[in-house]
Amino acid sequence: MLGALCASAIAVLVLGFFVRTAQAQVGDGPLTDPIDFTAFYCAGRAVAAHADPYRVEPLRSCERAALAESHLTAVPNLVVPAPLPPYALTVFTLLSPFSFRAACTIWLVLLAAATGGSIALVARLSSQPLVAVFAGLILSEGYASVLIGQVVPLVICALCVAAVALRARRYGLTAVAAGATLVEPHLAVPVCIALGIFVPRSRRLLAILVVGLAAVSLAAGWPRWLEYVTQVLPAQARGEGLEWDAQYGLSALTHQLGAAPGFALELGSLSYIAMVVAGVVLANRLARAYGDEAFIALTPPALALVGGPYVHVHQMAAAIPLAFLLLRHVPRSRAMLLAAICCLAVPWQSLTELPAFGFLFSHNHFINPAPFLARVSDPNALAQAPWNAWIATMGNRDGRTPLEIVLTKLPTWFGLLALWWCAQRSLAPRARLRAAASA
Repeated sequence: MLGALCASAIAVLVLGFFVRTAQAQVGDGPLTDPIDFTAFYCAGRAVAAHADPYRVEPLRSCERAALAESHLTAVPNLVVPAPLPPYALTVFTLLSPFSFRAACTIWLVLLAAATGGSIALVARLSSQPLVAVFAGLILSEGYASVLIGQVVPLVICALCVAAVALRARRYGLTAVAAGATLVEPHLAVPVCIALGIFVPRSRRLLAILVVGLAAVSLAAGWPRWLEYVTQVLPAQARGEGLEWDAQYGLSALTHQLGAAPGFALELGSLSYIAMVVAGVVLANRLARAYGDEAFIALTPPALALVGGPYVHVHQMAAAIPLAFLLLRHVPRSRAMLLAAICCLAVPWQSLTELPAFGFLFSHNHFINPAPFLARVSDPNALAQAPWNAWIATMGNRDGRTPLEIVLTKLPTWFGLLALWWCAQRSLAPRARLRAAASA
């Protein structure tokens, strides 16, 4: 407990420094315009007012008011969508009574505390020095998400709690922690499947939690959930899943290489399913080989980041706890695992967006999106529509060439593949020993 508190306190201080530096350079930041949290906050207010959080209004009016509170001006007709499931948006209704700046402050403290908690828990799980784990997670989990107000630090902290609880055979806590990760379905689904298959004592409570979340969603009305599945998710995939400069998934890569949008998204979805299956199987094999059930919580979400239709840089931090856990059990792969951690520990995409690193890349080629967005002003349209228009109009928003984008992504891709290779390779000698013993 003391280690977690100390790590959280240090994380708050370090993230505060990076946040202040970023805000001084770009004029806004986690306390004035954390772009994703702004959308989540306004969607939560819409849910609290029994309005549709997936439509242009009231999201647009709320976001404009939030920016005005920080003396910032919104792009005309631009709306940042909040494409989270209905039950996840319900969580943000808890912040709706607060002013935007107060809510940003509360959210920043929560994210910093979650990052510190993750650092302490991963150090405990892996028996690695706290300073090493701190270096691995402070930027990847902390800075990359804090800058935009993402939920990822809370999810990674919950994954680590689930791993610690599994090792301690506290299966009720395991189920609760896994249920908490469902705010980020992309990372949560693999671990929930693994727990449901390989940890029978967690099934009942986990099932109750899933049913409870479904009930929360249905309380807002069946049409809302249907709208999310049939309209919001497809629109998000078409608009953001193919965005080459910001996406690390297989869909964006294949589309950049010339594949049709529909084919690229289908291929990414199939790869996600394949990697979820591979991650669940590998998790069980690692847990049995090393007698450590923590692998069941940490392996599936890490492998789910390989390929897929929709993967952002801030989600990559979910692979780092597995890397540190493997360091504990597979010392012979230490060099490769350390290389993977170093590559994953830096959110390269987030750094390229800072003006301080602009000298490394080509000049920006920004386009004024206002004339185009003026045609996307229907208050009843999906909020994803003007956001997709923004993406299409801005093109390569940070000015990097295709080659520079590839070079930015290569370390992260290498880290993921190296981690997967080390995990698979560690099982080969044990399989040969079992075969020799049975012979």
